[in-house]
Amino acid sequence: MLRRVLTGGGVVLLCLAAAVMAAAPASAHLAIRLDIRAPEDGSKVGPRVELEVFAQPTLAGVDHTEFRVIVDGDSVDANTGKRTSSDDTTTIAVSTTHRTPLNLAPGRHHVVVEYRPDIDEPVRQTAVDFQVRQPAKASKWTNALIAGAVMVIVATFVAVRRVRRAHPQV
Repeated sequence: MLRRVLTGGGVVLLCLAAAVMAAAPASAHLAIRLDIRAPEDGSKVGPRVELEVFAQPTLAGVDHTEFRVIVDGDSVDANTGKRTSSDDTTTIAVSTTHRTPLNLAPGRHHVVVEYRPDIDEPVRQTAVDFQVRQPAKASKWTNALIAGAVMVIVATFVAVRRVRRAHPQV
């Protein structure tokens, strides 16, 4: 009988049945996935960086989820970027981006976005590690040069204006 099934076009049917039985159940699919688009893992950024979280749609198709932001082990308000003592969450709709301003000290930082893809799924985390650079400091010579250039421009403007007032054009 097996020989008859295999030779009579049953190979396709047999492969289809095997694929269906091997497929994971629907509950194994994530309902929504949050990705951190910025800063990138391992990057070097300035002191005023924005955390950019994108809600990636998936096959399960929920339209939103709630998430919280943790910076270096401390909860952070996802809207303001300021540290908070509570575990407040922020809602993000699917296919949208949420930006959180972060004002961080120079050095290495670890940012975690914690969310639950669906009510019947466990909490998941997405994390990045990055480094904040020292802010660029202008040297004393640079400051003096800029101040001198501004003084020359102002003095030239005043001199030209006095000459034009002293010799009006008719």
